[in-house]
Amino acid sequence: MRKEKKIPRVRIGGLSIFVGFFVSIITSKTLFLGNDISFFNLNFFYASSLIGITFFILGLYDDIFQLGPIKRLIFQFILAIIISIYFFNISLINISFLNFQVLSFYLNPLINILLTFLWLVGITNAINWLDGLDGLAAGLVSIFSIGFMVVSLNFGNILPFIYSTALFGTSISFLKFNNFPAKIFMGDSGSYLFGVNVAILAIFSSSNQINLIEDSFFGRVNLELNVLFPLLILFIPLMDMILVISRRLLKGKSIFFPDRSHLHHRLMKLGFNEQKTVFAIYCLASATTLFSFTNVNFISVISFLLFLFVLIKGIKQIYKNPKLLKHLFNFEE
Repeated sequence: MRKEKKIPRVRIGGLSIFVGFFVSIITSKTLFLGNDISFFNLNFFYASSLIGITFFILGLYDDIFQLGPIKRLIFQFILAIIISIYFFNISLINISFLNFQVLSFYLNPLINILLTFLWLVGITNAINWLDGLDGLAAGLVSIFSIGFMVVSLNFGNILPFIYSTALFGTSISFLKFNNFPAKIFMGDSGSYLFGVNVAILAIFSSSNQINLIEDSFFGRVNLELNVLFPLLILFIPLMDMILVISRRLLKGKSIFFPDRSHLHHRLMKLGFNEQKTVFAIYCLASATTLFSFTNVNFISVISFLLFLFVLIKGIKQIYKNPKLLKHLFNFEE
């Protein structure tokens, strides 16, 4: 089994996450923005609210009635495609490092839709897959939220910043009860709500609106995505998902087949206990988030120094345990 839960606990903690998150958003939006909201923010608000609520309902239904992985995935794809078509269009990909533009290119509209709904569904399920140890998913969402707060400020995206602070407050509050030993679990309803908001915040916090003209057919906002920010901040769930799917395919198994090949399982096989495993993954996620901040003008130097510090500590651990990397990236186990 993928989960490490041994004692029955309440699995619909997602209800508390849902209430806390949306109360925070509505209150903050009313206080700080009121009705003065830009086209960029309006599309973000509608897209994130619609997909957040529907994914939460889907997860809650699964928590109660056990929907099944294939049916869940079909519903997720349908919802993500609707969001991809009607609310925003990633027109331009910008790859910049240390504030130097390395590469910039336009996306074909059909490729944009394909990549967007794959991103939304992929990240949502990647967060769900990491909800295997007490406090792991909630703590990672807290770290990602801090990353999106900083990136949103860097690009002047006010509503994504408000959402990021609400997500941070909700996840860190839930972590108090979900940390080892957990008193309550978020279930699929909570992990889907966290995951899909992480996915959409990764796009909007790191984007600029590239023109002031609405899409004439769908009324979408056109975005320039600075892609290194979401890729670095979400590096850990992305790599875990890619490696797990690759291992399952190479073994001829279904990608929905639950196993013990996730990052947290592999760390525990090396002798880490549950709390040390969670802390180690927190450190890895913090390191990649810090590295992404090297593209943020006002904290680039200090972020790079902190990243070097974490990197050196990690290299020392690998030197003490040379089998660590081989075990984590072994496709045969």
